[in-house]
Amino acid sequence: MKMLVTAAVAFALLATMGIFAVADTVTHSGTSPVSGTVTARATVNPMIALTITTPDVGQAVEFGAVNPETAHSDTVALEVRSNRNFDLTRSITGDVALMGFSTSLGAQMNQVRGVRPFSDTYSINVPYTTLPGNYAASVTYTVTQQ
Repeated sequence: MKMLVTAAVAFALLATMGIFAVADTVTHSGTSPVSGTVTARATVNPMIALTITTPDVGQAVEFGAVNPETAHSDTVALEVRSNRNFDLTRSITGDVALMGFSTSLGAQMNQVRGVRPFSDTYSINVPYTTLPGNYAASVTYTVTQQ
């Protein structure tokens, strides 16, 4: 009796852990080949990633000391990985007018899923009306799956 109870408890424990597999047997009496089909299934989760590569450390574009009305530019690389179609937008804040700051990449709407590279050229041309000092502008990129 003790062994029967122990076996029942072990069976219940293994069954709740999902260790038992379901077995199907394919049999055929005769000389013909016997075949069976196994279906593999997966649920794919939505995934999205944005990688930003800047020319300088700290997610920055450092123009350094510049003179007024002298144009400078540098490029930021972006890579979007998405398994759904997506939109890439950006917003700019900070001392935009004081730096004469602009970027080349506009909104990228209705992009097809996959791995998509983009580049954004940052340009400054400080006007003579800007007082000497330190200035900064920030660009925020947003990727939204459709």
